[in-house]
Amino acid sequence: GQSIFAYNGCFPPEPSAWEKIYLGWVEPIEISKENYKINLTANLSATLSDTVILKVPLNSSEYYLIENRQRDVSSDGARLIYKSGGNIINRTFLKDTSGFYSYDTDSLSGVVLDVDEFDWALPGNGIVIWHIDENVINEKLAENKINTDKTKRGVDVEEADGVQDIGEKFITIFGDEVIGEGTEQDFWFSGNKASLFKNKFAKDTRPDTKSNSGANSLITIKNFSAIANKMSF
Repeated sequence: GQSIFAYNGCFPPEPSAWEKIYLGWVEPIEISKENYKINLTANLSATLSDTVILKVPLNSSEYYLIENRQRDVSSDGARLIYKSGGNIINRTFLKDTSGFYSYDTDSLSGVVLDVDEFDWALPGNGIVIWHIDENVINEKLAENKINTDKTKRGVDVEEADGVQDIGEKFITIFGDEVIGEGTEQDFWFSGNKASLFKNKFAKDTRPDTKSNSGANSLITIKNFSAIANKMSF
């Protein structure tokens, strides 16, 4: 949903880690279940020797894909090129502001042609952990339904705030129906203020590292660093 609704669809964020791999754009770095201190670098600031997407197996068909997503790697704001009334306009927004926000793009009157960092469309910064289930994907990919069962998605975000509400329907006090989207508290990073966040992802946390069958994966991921272009855990 973020790709459609963020900034009113003017520009999408980068695809998920799984999509990039499926499209053949990147190859993940895979590790086994041992003790590691991991560094992950945001895509646009990475060198050839940096790890951008990490693959952590849970079992023969499930694994985590972990990446560092940053809205503004260059720390220079969002630089857009758009066409309006026959004119090509270059404009920089140093921060989210009135008329240039996820749900308000009144400052843009025309057709967006390019943006320097597509991940500005994300709701926050930090480590994103995707739970991938190849059994679900293989069963449902041909029908484009790998995520239609919200209780068992093929590509699922492990939401760091402990509340799996992306895609859930809610009714406001005014009777309006809204769909849950990602927030800045769904990213893993030191300083996340979500009440359920423990800076740890394990069998006894919320969310937990169990497989979709409920089995203990024996995986613990902890000590996420502060938000930065290169993050560790």
